[in-house]
Amino acid sequence: HNIPSTWASILHKKPVIWMMNELPDIYINVAPSPLLKSLRNIGTRMDSLLVKKYVDQICVNSRLTYEQAKKRYEKVPEIVLFGIDYDTYSKGNPTRIIEKYNLQGHFIVITVGWLTPQKNQLESIKAVEKIRKLIPDIKLILAGRGENRYERILQNYVKLKGLAEHVIFAGFVSEEEKRDLYHTC
Repeated sequence: HNIPSTWASILHKKPVIWMMNELPDIYINVAPSPLLKSLRNIGTRMDSLLVKKYVDQICVNSRLTYEQAKKRYEKVPEIVLFGIDYDTYSKGNPTRIIEKYNLQGHFIVITVGWLTPQKNQLESIKAVEKIRKLIPDIKLILAGRGENRYERILQNYVKLKGLAEHVIFAGFVSEEEKRDLYHTC
């Protein structure tokens, strides 16, 4: 479902349904050079043309993604909301997470996934910045790989706004720990 998988549809003469989590960005870079901007624009146009011509149906996971896909690809997507695999995530062990991150008595919120501008974890941090006035014991756990410029932007924002006691950068987590995180929340 991630770019450039939709481009593979040009090789087949079969109906194609694209399960789109988020609007693809050809090249993610917080501050791209003019050359990278030009290449990204070319790639985005090429992606748009290929999807318009070869993808029969787009399924998205939110109203926001629906609007974005409709605008970029000039197709009316279907909204298919994600479910959580209850059998997997109901069996987590919250005690391990609470002990590991010292979360006893805290209101816990998580995001799971790569730390990227596409996933916009900065908005989650900004939400915690506002919510902490109402829920002073809130903790946001950002679980996912970073080690990039965007992660540094997030870390700098947390430091600048004095949010270190409210935001935990967990890095990559195993499936078992992910299950524990979901169960804890």
